[in-house]
Amino acid sequence: MAKARNSIFVRERGSDYDVELCTVGDNPEAVMAALHAKRMTLGKSRQVKKYEAVRVVDNHADQQRENIHMNDNEDPRLEEIAQVKAVLEAVLVGVSRPPTRGDFEAIRQVGMRLNEIGGIVLMKRILSEVGAKYEDPEYGRMMSICDHAWNGVGDWLA
Repeated sequence: MAKARNSIFVRERGSDYDVELCTVGDNPEAVMAALHAKRMTLGKSRQVKKYEAVRVVDNHADQQRENIHMNDNEDPRLEEIAQVKAVLEAVLVGVSRPPTRGDFEAIRQVGMRLNEIGGIVLMKRILSEVGAKYEDPEYGRMMSICDHAWNGVGDWLA
């Protein structure tokens, strides 16, 4: 069974991350309106919005971009992907402790380019390939840095 066209992500009040709450067909507006109206009670009587953020992700919009076959020598994007991957690895290896604003910006730019080429699927694939060369704790540090730098790039959520 194919995944529904749209996923709805929410961030509950007080949370620092988004979660996929549900999937809906071609018309998510009614669900979105209901979620925006959802309230919760704080204390004895203070009513506040339950969700700080509600957003829709079109699950089929990136389908074409995500179909990048890394073994397809005919795909002209492979050379650029290899270059972007090399930049990411070079930046991650040279990242200071703690990372500077410049480090985060360089890593974010790499994430944005990967997202343009192949969406979140390519971002995950490249990050996994780069990280696979390293052991903990270096691997964990690299993943954490990218996770924070890429937060909000395309469908990437930290």
